[in-house]
Amino acid sequence: MALNFQDGKNIVIFRPGAIGDTLLDTPLIRALKENFPHSKIIYFSKKPSIEILKYNKNVIPVEFSFMNLLRVRSYFKPTIFMDLKGNAISVIASRISGAKYRAGIFKEGRKRYYNVHIYPPFGKIHYTVYHRLEFLRPLGIDPMMVSIDTEFPYPEEYIENMKKNLEESGVKGFFFISHIRLDLPHRAWDIEKFCSFFKELKKKYPYPILLAWEPSTLRLLEPILNCAPVRLAPSTKSLFDLGALMRLAGVYFGSDSGPKHIAVSQGTPTFALFFTELPEAWTPPDPRHSYAWKGLPCQPCWSKTCKFGTFDCIHKLTPEEVMKRFEKFLLKIERDRGF
Repeated sequence: MALNFQDGKNIVIFRPGAIGDTLLDTPLIRALKENFPHSKIIYFSKKPSIEILKYNKNVIPVEFSFMNLLRVRSYFKPTIFMDLKGNAISVIASRISGAKYRAGIFKEGRKRYYNVHIYPPFGKIHYTVYHRLEFLRPLGIDPMMVSIDTEFPYPEEYIENMKKNLEESGVKGFFFISHIRLDLPHRAWDIEKFCSFFKELKKKYPYPILLAWEPSTLRLLEPILNCAPVRLAPSTKSLFDLGALMRLAGVYFGSDSGPKHIAVSQGTPTFALFFTELPEAWTPPDPRHSYAWKGLPCQPCWSKTCKFGTFDCIHKLTPEEVMKRFEKFLLKIERDRGF
């Protein structure tokens, strides 16, 4: 369906989700603003994800509540509602948004709730940013001609403060930054494997290895801090501090998580571990970004639980396999940087 949409009309994007999802939506936001510069782009999210858009000049971020949705309906009178969430709450939100066009990803049981159906190229193009960009097609914009670079802007003062904090901790120049999810069973590589990998990494490369951390998961990192040549990164009290830390890092290694997507947005090379999900779905098609996974017949299962009760995709991935792939990746990064 081609929309009769004119510049100056307003657009609501609905995605109360995780940090990574918000970052992966920024190419869509940017493309909308570039093509409709006089339109207001309103993005509904939740904390802390909404902070990603605080300094993004292309969008008006709004913390989601039905009261705020009614305020947006009254003040901005949106013409298009783009439902990127696809659940019961987003369906209700689309109905009460007042938008003439309600766009959502096509599903047979949900098609009656939208009058614009989106058909992402699932199974053909894996990187999820392209799936989000399909919301441009009814507006006459070719998603394949749009930049897929994600963005997370913030004031430069955060960079200067992080440089100072790193120098005070004895870190100058190139360093590895890692973020490890041990609180999620479907993303938690064995602690012993992390320790073995980090020990080997330190033997082969002279660069410091820092762990990004959150107060809620710091206790889980203690075994790794005790058994491997790693140390805690400077405290990141906000997502902007975390963005600065990721921008200053040489290479990100670790879980596929929000901090990894922040690293991507800062132009930092990333290498992530994948288990239950398809790596190509969450890894930009760019040689600066790579991954390791076991590649078992059951992968990807897209599940937080293992139907076999074993999580072989996690436990059978060895440090040696990860290091072999990581070294090839790092060799290219070092060559590109002239090391």
